[in-house]
Amino acid sequence: MKLRKTQEYVLGVAASASEVEAVLLHNGPDGPELVRTFHRSRTSGHFMGADLDTPQVEEESGTDFSFTLSEGDTADNSLFLASEFNVDAPGEGSDTGGADFTIPSSGATPFDLEVLEIITECEAAGYDSFRVVFALGSEHTHTESIHIPSASLQADGTTKRKANKANPNEPSKEFLLKQLETKQKARFDEDKTVFLPLVSTPGSTASRLAVCAQPFEPVTPTLRAIRDRRRPFPNVLLIDTEISLLAGLVTARESSEDESTRLVVRVGTDDTMVIFMQGNTLWHVENLRSVTVFDPAETICSRVLLLQDELGRGDVECIYLFSDERETALAESFREFFQETHTQLLRTLLPAQNQSDVDAMSRVGLMAAVAALRTSPHPSWSGAFADVDFLDHKLAGPQFRLPFSWPVAAMIVVLFGSTLFFVGKWFHQQSDIISYRSQLNAYPRSVIEADLDQLENRIDSLRAQSDGLTEALDVLDSLLVGSDIWSRTMERTAMATGSVSNIWIEQWSADRDADILKLSGKSMTREAVVALASELDAILEYVRFSDVRDWPVYIWEMTMKLERDLPEAARLLREQVQAEVAGEADVDESTMEALPLTSGPATADNHTNGS
Repeated sequence: MKLRKTQEYVLGVAASASEVEAVLLHNGPDGPELVRTFHRSRTSGHFMGADLDTPQVEEESGTDFSFTLSEGDTADNSLFLASEFNVDAPGEGSDTGGADFTIPSSGATPFDLEVLEIITECEAAGYDSFRVVFALGSEHTHTESIHIPSASLQADGTTKRKANKANPNEPSKEFLLKQLETKQKARFDEDKTVFLPLVSTPGSTASRLAVCAQPFEPVTPTLRAIRDRRRPFPNVLLIDTEISLLAGLVTARESSEDESTRLVVRVGTDDTMVIFMQGNTLWHVENLRSVTVFDPAETICSRVLLLQDELGRGDVECIYLFSDERETALAESFREFFQETHTQLLRTLLPAQNQSDVDAMSRVGLMAAVAALRTSPHPSWSGAFADVDFLDHKLAGPQFRLPFSWPVAAMIVVLFGSTLFFVGKWFHQQSDIISYRSQLNAYPRSVIEADLDQLENRIDSLRAQSDGLTEALDVLDSLLVGSDIWSRTMERTAMATGSVSNIWIEQWSADRDADILKLSGKSMTREAVVALASELDAILEYVRFSDVRDWPVYIWEMTMKLERDLPEAARLLREQVQAEVAGEADVDESTMEALPLTSGPATADNHTNGS
């Protein structure tokens, strides 16, 4: 089975309440291409306790039920909801459809089992090295339009300090978060909130579309559940949203340099999302919760047309349509309602090996495919998508956990360390054995093959010789005390100066290379200097006369040769040893080398007794 590189394949994953779909993307040299799709049905039920942005139902006793709508923001010039439901419409830029946004009480149900099954199937097919990206649907995100007046932007000191030098009017994220807090009543995570650029409205310097991930979004719990299973999992790159992905898909495949209006209409089983784009920039995003794929095509087209009139947009150049069901019939209806507008199916923008997979792709599969396309390094795709990532970085990298607890791991480490220690000890002992064997091989074979008695006799003999040498050295040391060259030279000069009066030595220095000793000093008479030179057999270098307090003083310097003859005691010992060696003609060469050492003590003792 051929292995593929990690950088070449990306698996996009998206989930809804009833299904999980994944699309495998191959980044080839000619661009990205969708290779294979994976589908799993969710058997655990809905992971949402209540639909987002829907009125809260109050249950009463019996069978009487009622529901209420919150007032929301109103606008006098709004005709959209008034024409349909005879209620006040939200202000321009509102994406909530007139109802307060509330957080459902129940949490998200992870789809880790389905993801792991898809990963296993993907690896079984030979794609065992890939990265993973996730996509969040509109039901798991909340949007809010923020229009910043020029006065508010200029008064914001944080924006001035952190503004981009290339665009001084760019608001900071801190400023945008403050604006979002004033408009948003529900909780939101700052790390899972992005601000997409919007076309500025009259009277505003900057406009942004805040996209917030809901607290009950299922992707993060899914990744945590997979990590808790302590099994290998591919590297997770990012978590994107449906709004930014669809807008990026249109920008990448149908980039527009002018300011023409384009619509992205996605009709699903739960809602219908309409994205208005001016050129390549978002202009407005609307979620129609009451319009689904089960409504007649004429109703869907009329609602989109009514929304266009409500927002005051002119002619639409192109409509990109996607529907889970009856897509062809719905496209024909849009062509009838928008006769001067080009209508194109959104799925035709996807590059794929097998077009049948794209034709059978649902909304969840579309999100997974576009999420994988966002990671493509191809120039036509790399710069088309907004920088959106809701991934917790702690869950990003590949993680491998040991399938056992830490005490077992500690015991394994201890056993490994003990084994390593004793193996090292064994190698050290083997090295010592080899060293001892090499030392034994240096001895003659006769010594190695000798029996124990012979070795003990030789050891006793060597020990006796060692004791004799030690005693002889002690005697020789006592005889040679005061017999070195300097002691004998000092003795000689002291005796010479003692025999000659009126003279003294002040300094001497030796030249070791020439064996010469330089003497300098003073004398009261010239005859004393000559007499000292005669006694020491020295060469007189100079004699200088000076008068000190009416007394004659002679400063002199002479050189004498150092005597390096052996002391008399050592010379006597050598003569006696040579005489003994000459008398023992039958002694071998090894014994002759040891004779001066063994006979020394006896000779020294005899000399001591004689003296």
